Amino acid sequence: VAGRIRGEPRYLDAAARAAGFVLAEMRPGGRLVRSWKDGRAGVAGFLDDQAFLTAGLIDLYEATFDRRWLQAALDLAAETERRFSDPAGGWFMTGDDHERLIAREKPMHDGAEPSGSSVALLSVLRLQTFTGDDRWRAIADRAFAGLSGALRKNPLPLTETLLAVDYAADEAREIAVVWPAGSTAAAAQPLLDVLRRTFVPNRAIAAASESDVAELGRLVPFIADKIAIDGRPTAYVCVHGRCDLPVQTPEALLPLLTRPRV
Repeated sequence: VAGRIRGEPRYLDAAARAAGFVLAEMRPGGRLVRSWKDGRAGVAGFLDDQAFLTAGLIDLYEATFDRRWLQAALDLAAETERRFSDPAGGWFMTGDDHERLIAREKPMHDGAEPSGSSVALLSVLRLQTFTGDDRWRAIADRAFAGLSGALRKNPLPLTETLLAVDYAADEAREIAVVWPAGSTAAAAQPLLDVLRRTFVPNRAIAAASESDVAELGRLVPFIADKIAIDGRPTAYVCVHGRCDLPVQTPEALLPLLTRPRV
């Protein structure tokens, strides 16, 4: 996040190296582990490990637009649902391959750090915006149902969950930026800088060269039919597939990001 907001390449490089290491070295047999030292993997990861890595991978995609990070986030979120989900909604702290306990704890509040449950909840909502797959929204709705009593009684210990409530109650913006084939993201930097500087909490951002749009569109449908109009970098701001007129200047893009939705 710091690398994207500050436009600092060394932060982005460090994040990409860390994510690459975790995905390559800390998933023996495809199962995320909690720790690694001297070539040895530790115990199987808990909900917090899965959820925070998933959220970080989504952020890393939006900072670099390297689709491998978004694909990895989707794969990890699917694994979290398989191993940690409660059929009644939400997620247990331990996976189905951990030590069998008398009762499996479900995180129900955020402390000095957000709970894995709250982080996972916001991530599945973001993934639904990226993919358009209502399966993710159904997972979120079940989690909300499981947390509804706590939210009604005393929402203050669920600050991160409240961010997810805000996301779910809003219409998330689908933001696509496309630059001409044969050029790099630098061609679209003025548009990307507006996205970097502007606080748009409920959104998904996808960007690609026009030659890569079709392939990325299999993962992120809202970018699939977008083009660089007249050979110039072009930005699209949409909600549920309904798009404002495409724009090509920072001055035209900013109002689309900041005006209230009605």
